[in-house]
Amino acid sequence: MNRCLQPTGFTLVEILIVVVILGILAMIVVPQYGDAATEAREATLISDLRMMQRQIDRYKVDHKGRSPHFASTGMQDYANFAARLTGKTDITGALAATGTYGPYLPELPDNPFISNSKLASLVKVGKGAVSPRDGTTGWFFEAISQKIMPNSKTGALADFPAPASTRH
Repeated sequence: MNRCLQPTGFTLVEILIVVVILGILAMIVVPQYGDAATEAREATLISDLRMMQRQIDRYKVDHKGRSPHFASTGMQDYANFAARLTGKTDITGALAATGTYGPYLPELPDNPFISNSKLASLVKVGKGAVSPRDGTTGWFFEAISQKIMPNSKTGALADFPAPASTRH
């Protein structure tokens, strides 16, 4: 009995065809995952903006209309803005471990578009119609309008002043 041996395995052409097909599928699928990641970061950013603005508004209600960027003396005190939101205060806004009000936030959230984790949760307080978009902090609190904004150089919402739903 003489049997012909049939080759077992794949030819180079068959392997190349499979690789090309996988490459085409990767070109279709990978950009969609990139867009999904950006959309997720934008959704997180909007959610954090809403939450922070609500807590700033709540602080103002508890402190007779005074924003967290004011000291108990009535003078502007940008340095303790975050501490007033994450700590306890009395009715005047003075930081006090035994204060009646707060904390309004356990901690300031990170801006998902800031890659430096040390800067992502910091807030810059200042006067200006829009965020400076300099990326030196995660957030910008505009003292006149009393709105919180992202302060990132990148991201579709980098120049987004504040979500419309945070305006009351």
